[in-house]
Amino acid sequence: MKKVKVMASLVAVSALVLTACGSNEEATGNEPEEQEEQPVAEETNEDEKQQEEEQIDDEVEVEVEEENDDDQDKDTEENSSDVSTESMSGDDVWNPQIAEDTEGDVEVVYTAENLGYETDLDGYHVKVDGYQITRVTDMHKREEISFDGSTDGYIITVDATYENQRDEGVFTNSVIHLQMKDQFDYAPSDSSSYIADDKKMHSKDPDNFLYFEPDESVTGFVILRLTDDEYEQLDSINPKLIVGGAAGPNEDFSDSYREEVAYDFILSDEQGEQSESSSSFYQDKLVTNNMADKEMIYEEEGIGQSETIDDVTVTLEGVQYTEITPTESYEQSFDDFGDKGIVALTAKLTIDNQSDEDIPLLSTGIFLDTDDGRSRYMDQGMLSPDHPKDISAGETDEVYHVFLFRKDEFGLYETFSLEYGPFRGEDGKDLFKGHQAVFDVPAPE
Repeated sequence: MKKVKVMASLVAVSALVLTACGSNEEATGNEPEEQEEQPVAEETNEDEKQQEEEQIDDEVEVEVEEENDDDQDKDTEENSSDVSTESMSGDDVWNPQIAEDTEGDVEVVYTAENLGYETDLDGYHVKVDGYQITRVTDMHKREEISFDGSTDGYIITVDATYENQRDEGVFTNSVIHLQMKDQFDYAPSDSSSYIADDKKMHSKDPDNFLYFEPDESVTGFVILRLTDDEYEQLDSINPKLIVGGAAGPNEDFSDSYREEVAYDFILSDEQGEQSESSSSFYQDKLVTNNMADKEMIYEEEGIGQSETIDDVTVTLEGVQYTEITPTESYEQSFDDFGDKGIVALTAKLTIDNQSDEDIPLLSTGIFLDTDDGRSRYMDQGMLSPDHPKDISAGETDEVYHVFLFRKDEFGLYETFSLEYGPFRGEDGKDLFKGHQAVFDVPAPE
């Protein structure tokens, strides 16, 4: 009888939910200054009269153009709350309110523009177009409470947009925060301090600033604070800007769609170029919780292998093989893998549930088989994203599953197959008569 080795190693992870809200008042533009009319000389003769009439026509035309320009300026001022950082230079201070509120000296350290960071919460979108890091010194002593007893520190202004593209109103908890060493070490966002009224981020609902009507959007600022020590450590870790939150039909956030995506927090142009040229890693918790740094070994997208279990279609969409290096906060969590290195395989799948019952995912059996039974690996369920926890009847969703290998053992394998299922109900019993979907997983070349 062939002996089969089953590999399983669980990494425990805790989740942390952050909230932030703010208040706002509408701003009005300033009235434009009236143009002074130019005096016209009296007529002396017919030739001079004709010349002067032409001059008057020219002056009237100029005055009309100038009045039109003033009208445009007035419109621009009155709609200043809708202006994004597209009209601002990276060398300029985006947020002059910082200097006014802190009474400190503000210096621009770095500006990241046109980032396009966006998390879709099932039709409610949280977007970050850019951010500006400023060093603020000699602040008023009242700011010491926010900067660990110092009047010097860093304030980061994030240019953000919240947009409800759903056909119904939603209650929202938008999250933008800076994750440092791990998910427990972070700088939360503030949507009210150091921000002008016309740049504060909340809905138009006067009774609940977290409720967005259909097609409602707001663009403005949120800020992040860092002490000198916190900022200096960013060069030695892999900080992430976490963008997402929760959005749903109920004020208590029940039945809400929740997701947070980790994006690179860039500190320099050179780092930005490296970020653009690097691969986009799947958003498993190795990435989102900053548990490990990844280096791509092999990836394949657009696989499109589909298997049907009753009225449920499971499709293998893509795979990423990465060599991972645990971050300092999580080194002990990976002790069982030794010191020869660790390889992670993250598989991306979609599940289209056209059956008449919801499918819980936490109890679904998921295994990776190598070389026709040489070894079998359980998926690291605690490294999968928190969402989704189930697939409702009639719904389709995307899921990620992670498998970990010792690097020296991974190099021995030639073929991989993914066994997905059987699905199990909340009572633990098999659904769909215990059938599975089996996929041939592309291997590194």
